[in-house]
Amino acid sequence: KQKSADDDDDEDEDEEESLEELTKKCSSGSFSSTKVVEMCPEAFLPGKPRLWTVVFYDKKVSSSKMKSLMTAWKALAETVPSHNRNAAIGSVDCSSQKSFCKSVGASKFPQMLQFKPGSKTGVAYDGESSYEDMALWAAGAKEEL
Repeated sequence: KQKSADDDDDEDEDEEESLEELTKKCSSGSFSSTKVVEMCPEAFLPGKPRLWTVVFYDKKVSSSKMKSLMTAWKALAETVPSHNRNAAIGSVDCSSQKSFCKSVGASKFPQMLQFKPGSKTGVAYDGESSYEDMALWAAGAKEEL
């Protein structure tokens, strides 16, 4: 039996609801009320295996770099899944999760790491700070920059 577009939409809605359920145990950070999935040790890389691009940040540190990254991150969460339905955008507030952030390789903030489906080892982003480059990387269109 072939799936219809409506079936895919239903699956997407179910997945969004299950992500919300899984991440309820995480405290809200700087990305609440956006499509960025806020994670914590109890709900890291939740749901089905997918390409996760995660920003690790410290909400206690305010800088112009962080403010512009937050704006871009919110936009990435809106657009990346439409280019790769198996890609998702997440965040971890390291101000309350320092040891966890260190354990997954986030050593400076903000830092972007990408996790391939099924992997708990992240690859750091070291490309240009343009939105276009970050979007291509987050959608899995650029392996290395």
